[in-house]
Amino acid sequence: VDETRFLFPSVDGAELNTRWDMQATPPDVLVTNSSMLNAMLAREVEEPILDQTRDWLRDDPDAYFYLVIDELHLVRGSSGSEVAGLLRMLVNRLGLDQPETRHKLRVLASSASLPVTGDQAAASLRYLWDFFGELGTFAAGANGATDPDFWRECVVQGEPVLPPTLGE
Repeated sequence: VDETRFLFPSVDGAELNTRWDMQATPPDVLVTNSSMLNAMLAREVEEPILDQTRDWLRDDPDAYFYLVIDELHLVRGSSGSEVAGLLRMLVNRLGLDQPETRHKLRVLASSASLPVTGDQAAASLRYLWDFFGELGTFAAGANGATDPDFWRECVVQGEPVLPPTLGE
């Protein structure tokens, strides 16, 4: 078996390999970064991706938009403000800030450094409020977050899994 075939994308498979592919048929999963998201939101040529996604979210009752942010606690300072602004622009552009569709936004973010209990809880909840505001977790017909404490119930805390010690 020629294992070098795994080093290159397959142009005859399900991958969208060019921006033109994505503009013609928006992907179900888009992995991007803040620089490319900024470019997508600013360029007219990218409008089909955003328009078709907005229409799909509006028209399909089973459609949901998942926004995944890794290492959320690292998104700080002026660059963090820029990312938060870009995400709010994206939410607006996709129509997920409208009462009839905002329950379709699902935010999944990971962080090992945003405790919602103990001495640092208030700072973490303020950080989540400053980043997401009222967006992020809505039930159909609900108004969303009204204050930083709202975010406490949205956080799913993990439990450490410690390896067994020798002799146990």
